Amino acid sequence: MKKASLLLFGIVWCSILAVITWLFSCSSGVGKSDIPDPYGRWMMYTFFSGFWALGVVVVASGIAMLFSRGDEKPKPGSLTGKFMFIILGAMFALLGVLGVCGTVADNAGVGDTNLPMFFRVFSLVWFKVLPIILFVFFFLIGLLIFSIGVHEFARPFFKGKTTERGKRTVRLRRMPDLDIPKLFGGFLGCIAALGLIIGLKSFQLFTNPFAFKCFLIVSPVAVIGTYAAFVVRMVRREAALPHYKVTFTGGKWRTGSEMCVRYEFAGASAPNALKVLLVQSDGAIRDMNALDEDRQETVYEVDSPALIHAGSFAFKVLKSMHSEHIRWGLVFLFDCEGQECEDYFKLPAK
Repeated sequence: MKKASLLLFGIVWCSILAVITWLFSCSSGVGKSDIPDPYGRWMMYTFFSGFWALGVVVVASGIAMLFSRGDEKPKPGSLTGKFMFIILGAMFALLGVLGVCGTVADNAGVGDTNLPMFFRVFSLVWFKVLPIILFVFFFLIGLLIFSIGVHEFARPFFKGKTTERGKRTVRLRRMPDLDIPKLFGGFLGCIAALGLIIGLKSFQLFTNPFAFKCFLIVSPVAVIGTYAAFVVRMVRREAALPHYKVTFTGGKWRTGSEMCVRYEFAGASAPNALKVLLVQSDGAIRDMNALDEDRQETVYEVDSPALIHAGSFAFKVLKSMHSEHIRWGLVFLFDCEGQECEDYFKLPAK
């Protein structure tokens, strides 16, 4: 039953998509858009073609998994995930291009002469320029997703072809510990709210047309301003936390090679103790539960006040896990002012 779950999911996906496709293609007018033809029609074709391609990939992967041997080890990477990245990226990028073209071609609703000059200019920017910016953003996101898929697809062909490097010293960048689910959820909510406000331009929610125009002008500013204030507050709070500054020195990254690390604490009060972990994570695009668990090893531990504030240590590279894409990092664990803190530094493992 576990092997058949992906196939069943693909069949349900395609069945629901078939119903939605019929609803949008029947003569009842469902799916009409403000984007003029042929761009609106091409956007609809792109949208449904992309999701149909994803459904076919899921069904084909489910069939392959159903007939695979039970003792077969997980492959270094998932072709299913890579193809899904490529398809989604291509779909988003093409939707962005067609949306920009359709918005430029649409000249209705921006010549309101019964409004003051400021409101007329703002209406023009909001109804024409902002949709173009949103579609350009759609295109850039699609291009990024497509590039990730292509890069991961081509990675096995170029693995092990890196040139030999001598010893180098680099300053490691601390990865911010931001609340990604909140940031992404807030971003999606912001985009949804902006899309809803843009869609409301076709409806008169107020008896006074001037009041409705003011609502369309003020509401997006409030939405964008609220999200921007949330992001700025989160980034400033993260930057103000006590943390370590780390410098890395090492040569070619291979099992058993020795690497050196120098560190210095940046904060008003020094921590009570310091523990450093060498961590490797499986970063390959894989099927659902085929990712290897993170491997970690303690490479440095100290409780001397002088060495906690600043010092250096050396460690040897662990044996790598079996993966197309391994992320190596150093995790600094310390207790500062009664609060457990964690700094993650990505290592230049090449």
